[in-house]
Amino acid sequence: MNNPRFKTFVLINTFYNFALSIAWPLFPISQVKVLKMAPYQVVILSIVSNTTITIGQYIAGRYIPRHRYRLYTLLNRFGVIAVPLVYAFASNAMHLYILGVHTGLISGIANIIFALYIVDCANRCDRATYIGVYGTLTGMASFIGSFIEGLISSIIIENMGIIEGLKTMYLIAAFARFLMALIVFKVKEFIL
Repeated sequence: MNNPRFKTFVLINTFYNFALSIAWPLFPISQVKVLKMAPYQVVILSIVSNTTITIGQYIAGRYIPRHRYRLYTLLNRFGVIAVPLVYAFASNAMHLYILGVHTGLISGIANIIFALYIVDCANRCDRATYIGVYGTLTGMASFIGSFIEGLISSIIIENMGIIEGLKTMYLIAAFARFLMALIVFKVKEFIL
């Protein structure tokens, strides 16, 4: 954490992952209870998402020049705001399949560019430590965000009903993602 460039990156990403994770416990609830997706539809969604993540990683590793990863970070940050919004208003599984392609591509690209950014920040002998710190902090933020959201959403869904409760929580999650994306946009490091 003595490297200011890495410190800024890892702290922003830790808070961003907290904001990102607050919607995660809700997705399976919407898939099964709201959209009434059958198990095979959930499997298709998983295949679509994972396939496009792989494609996004390939594209990022092969075609995106390193000096452009800041731009793709911003595209990722603003692009994932769509996820809770689509879940809030989706009326069938096709909406989630299209969303799966969108988020798979931008998430796959982010997987590569974040690793490249860490490698660029770190000295050759410290890269494993930097990646370990990044993974630990973002993992902890994701756990805490998901846990807190699960508790809060249970209360809200109980009081508002499943449809309105989920919609409310998705809108809160979209707002949190938007705020964190704005913070990333304001940080000089992430602007071309």
